[in-house]
Amino acid sequence: MDGPSPGPMKLRLRAKLLSAIVVSGVLPFLAALVIFWTIGYRHRVLEAGLHYESEATRISTALDLLVRRGISNMGDLLSVGDVPERLQRILPAASSPEAIHALDQRWAGLPVASSEILAATQNPLAQQLRAFQRTNPVFAEILVADDRGRLVAATGKTSDYDQSDEEWWQRGMHAQTGQAYLEGLHFDESANIYSLDISVPIFPSGNGAPVGVAKAVLNISPLFAPVRVFGLDAGAGGEVVQANGQLLLQLTKEGFQPQKGALTTSAMRQLKPGKPGWFVEALHDETRYMVGFAPVHLTGMYSPDGSIQGPAFYVLVHQSASTVLAPLLQRSIILFLVSTTGILLCAIIGTTLLRHNVLEPIQTLRRAAATMAATATRAFSSLPGRSQMAESHSALLKAAAIRTGDEIEELAHDFSTMAEQLLNYQADLQREIAEKTAAIQRDLDLARDFQHAFLPRAYPRVPSESAGGSLSLDFHHIYQAAATVSGDFFDVVKLSDRSAGVLIADVMGHGTRSALVTAILRTLLHGLASSAQDPGLFLSLLNHHFHDTMKQTDQLIFVSVCYAVLDTETRTLRCASAGHPSPLLANRLSHRIEPLFGTLRDNPALGLFPESQYDVFTRTLHEQDILLLFTDGVIEATNSRDEDFGRDRLEQAVRAGLKLDLAGLTQSILTSVMDFTDHQPPSDDICLVAVEATQNSLHTATSHPKSAATSPLTA
Repeated sequence: MDGPSPGPMKLRLRAKLLSAIVVSGVLPFLAALVIFWTIGYRHRVLEAGLHYESEATRISTALDLLVRRGISNMGDLLSVGDVPERLQRILPAASSPEAIHALDQRWAGLPVASSEILAATQNPLAQQLRAFQRTNPVFAEILVADDRGRLVAATGKTSDYDQSDEEWWQRGMHAQTGQAYLEGLHFDESANIYSLDISVPIFPSGNGAPVGVAKAVLNISPLFAPVRVFGLDAGAGGEVVQANGQLLLQLTKEGFQPQKGALTTSAMRQLKPGKPGWFVEALHDETRYMVGFAPVHLTGMYSPDGSIQGPAFYVLVHQSASTVLAPLLQRSIILFLVSTTGILLCAIIGTTLLRHNVLEPIQTLRRAAATMAATATRAFSSLPGRSQMAESHSALLKAAAIRTGDEIEELAHDFSTMAEQLLNYQADLQREIAEKTAAIQRDLDLARDFQHAFLPRAYPRVPSESAGGSLSLDFHHIYQAAATVSGDFFDVVKLSDRSAGVLIADVMGHGTRSALVTAILRTLLHGLASSAQDPGLFLSLLNHHFHDTMKQTDQLIFVSVCYAVLDTETRTLRCASAGHPSPLLANRLSHRIEPLFGTLRDNPALGLFPESQYDVFTRTLHEQDILLLFTDGVIEATNSRDEDFGRDRLEQAVRAGLKLDLAGLTQSILTSVMDFTDHQPPSDDICLVAVEATQNSLHTATSHPKSAATSPLTA
């Protein structure tokens, strides 16, 4: 069965339905996944952020409590003991600036047992400081400097003697009563620990200016020792940073260690002064962390109206954001796999149901429609055979048998009813067309018979037997119509005992209308036989009568005509043309081949103008001259490359056939044309008429012309 294949339709429809099923499941799933991820992300981030903020706050609070306790103890030491009095009673080792500077230069190299060192570490105030240290082990070192910065008492050897250049001493000397000054976390070389320095001014009992400054090095190691038991997730860590972003310590589950570097600018912007919080940001590199932070407030006082001065710092607890979000990602993957499996199962089930209830019925309808389309297509070229009609009826029966209980069943019923009526109508129409086509063909065959009857049935004998003469004329033609009837026409008329007229005509177009015009021409030709000796006059009269006849039909029809008169007595050839190609004049002896005339002007085709005049061309007629008249169906025959046969190929064909008799020559020319067109049916009518002048003694009369019907190459 011809026609479009139903396969591609099924695939396209199935793909669309499957896409609809998948989209109806995927879009809600994607929406749910986005909602789940959005809400889950926020919940997970908030939960983790609060958790890490809590851990940071706990460490910050512990550090704050430690500092407060140390400051409070220092306040107790200074307020309860007689530190100011003892400070004033102790005479420092050096008094002048030069002596102070000299001792400070030697101080680092002095042995612990030297008198200078013992003067600062073994005096009553130093002993009181060591006693306080034993009861408060969190203090790694305690020292006291007088109002000139000289070391007065210390719990151990210090790194230098002169403290006046130290910031803690300078800040302490300018502090008010009850104030303390803190220095940030750092590594204390004297105590060999990470410490937080507390500086407290020493005022005499009667108030007035400070008489010195007490400095306590607070050991923070015991504070961070419990970090290893913090309830943090695997891989979590912590850091202590200054307010300017400089890193101090790194906290891990194993303890703490010094840390260098600084936070990124974006992380610093997230730290809220004086408030805890959390954020997700890169800390040191491009890795994003979930960070909880808390400031160390350090707001303790050692007297009712006192305060603490010193740089602020933060405790940070963090974990990689990818690790924090890993549980959410795992849940999302599980949700995706479960949902995808569900969608695929629904798609398979849905496709199965659609295939049985939708696709297969539609496919049956598709086949029936394709069969009907193929049958209808064949109907334009030929009647469909019984097998085709049976195939169409079988396809309609299958369509009518569809039972889906829905609109598809109704569609199948309506289609079957409509298609059955269409088949019946088509059968009736084909019968009617066949009958009318047969009638038209009979009319065309009758027209063809009439047209062939108009053609010469016998060539005239020129000269007549009684006339005699040195020359005689032989005739032959080939006539091939492009359709049943032709628009080409020729006639051979005996004008006298020694002359004959040969006319060839080509009516515009071909087919029935052109054939009818040839009948009109033949009637006019015989009505003007008395004027046929003069080719120019004859064509003028023929044009006048033909123009008047066509004018009555309101149709623009023109005819190209070539008319030649050959006289054996005067040995002349006279010819006139009404828009027709020039005949060829050849000679067997000299092998000369040339057009009878060149391009004509003011010699229009018949029917264009009522009063046209036509030039007459005269040539001497020689023995074995051959006059070849032809229509444009010969020279305008085209091949597969859209090339014309042309006059040059025609002359070559004539030259190649000069050794043949007249019938062989014309047949050779037609064979050349057919070979050139690959034996394709001609697109225009072809007519060849050849006349040869021979010696009268060799003349053999031919009673009947050799028409195209006698040749297998003509139709």
